[in-house]
Amino acid sequence: MTKGDWVDEFYSAFDAWDQQFIVTSNDIDGFLSAAAVIHYCRQRWETEPTLIGIYTGRHIALFDGHTTDDARNALWLDHDISNPGVICMGQHLVRLHPKDTLPRRHRPTFNPNLWWPGVAHSNCFNGYNVKKLDKYPFATIHYVMAALGITEPNRGSTAYALLAHADSAWSCGHKYQPNCQMWYDAMFTSSNQVVKEIANQTYC
Repeated sequence: MTKGDWVDEFYSAFDAWDQQFIVTSNDIDGFLSAAAVIHYCRQRWETEPTLIGIYTGRHIALFDGHTTDDARNALWLDHDISNPGVICMGQHLVRLHPKDTLPRRHRPTFNPNLWWPGVAHSNCFNGYNVKKLDKYPFATIHYVMAALGITEPNRGSTAYALLAHADSAWSCGHKYQPNCQMWYDAMFTSSNQVVKEIANQTYC
């Protein structure tokens, strides 16, 4: 496991998607992630994926007559779906124990807690500022932007603040700083300014 090899795993999932439909979560992390992917596709391929639905974890709302078949073929952002054929990108803990194999999870998908070997419920939630690896502490949007090479908004802007607070990342930086630093060192570079400032507590 080296810095950067997670990007290869990310792209194995991203490139398996047909760039048509997106389903996202019902929070700011999901909305930002969907907006980032749509922006990237417009710039890179002049295609425009459609956000066809929002999944709350219990219910799915599909828009404009889109079907469950459309949802099955969509890229699910800020979600971890254990269903064969569904491509998802999330950052939730999906293993109970480190050696769990998740046979129903489609491959390829991406989740940093699966990329880093052994991260599971049984060895996470270790308390505030414990100097020990814990679950991925940032938002889905942070690794999406890093992998796709999307330029960050200006520091001090509303958009920058939205990135800093997505999925309570700024709060995690204060409560779990050693863990944030470990994940920053493993996955990000100094060009990922928002994550850097969260990890070293210089955002504010």
